[in-house]
Amino acid sequence: MNTASASPPRRLRERQRKLENLLDAAGEVFAKKGFHNTSMEDIAAAAEYATGTLYRYFPSKEALYVGLLESRYAAVIAEVKSRVAQTDNPLDGLRAVISAQVDSMRRDLSILQIFFGERMEAGSKSDRWAHIESLHQEFHEWLAEGFARGQLAGVFLPGDPKLYVMAIQGMLSALLRDWVKSSGPTADIEQQKNFLIEFSLRAICVNPTQTS
Repeated sequence: MNTASASPPRRLRERQRKLENLLDAAGEVFAKKGFHNTSMEDIAAAAEYATGTLYRYFPSKEALYVGLLESRYAAVIAEVKSRVAQTDNPLDGLRAVISAQVDSMRRDLSILQIFFGERMEAGSKSDRWAHIESLHQEFHEWLAEGFARGQLAGVFLPGDPKLYVMAIQGMLSALLRDWVKSSGPTADIEQQKNFLIEFSLRAICVNPTQTS
């Protein structure tokens, strides 16, 4: 066996493992203490790494915060797209869009604090922050394309697909922001999620009686 050729993948896997550990720890600490009250030392201690190790991955707290937000948002988008890809039915696709986002946030409440809690202004002009904005725009464009396909199939009512995205994502954001204020999802989150799904379907479907 050629150990020299096998070593680089192992090193890459180890680096990725450390990166994920650091991001997980950062998510927990930022969610608990907020950006301004968190130090790099706090995050390194939570991850059980030396502070110097953390700085080898992220040159500053701002870079770490933006990197965390970028990573978590990309993961949510990936889950949404994965679920939607499992169906050709526009109605089930819309259900998947909402369910995947709610379920992702519910599994990791730190995402809610990062998305909707204390926001960090420093570094908002960085290239990585611009990439987050690009992810957001591309995701909404992808959602709008899905609504447009549903319209072509005669399932969704005519209208600007971008407005559909704004309306549905706006309602979803309001629900998630309420979670943050309540320190977590309420006991009837499934009921809330299902209400949002059915409300959205009935609002844009040509034949609302087919949504159930």
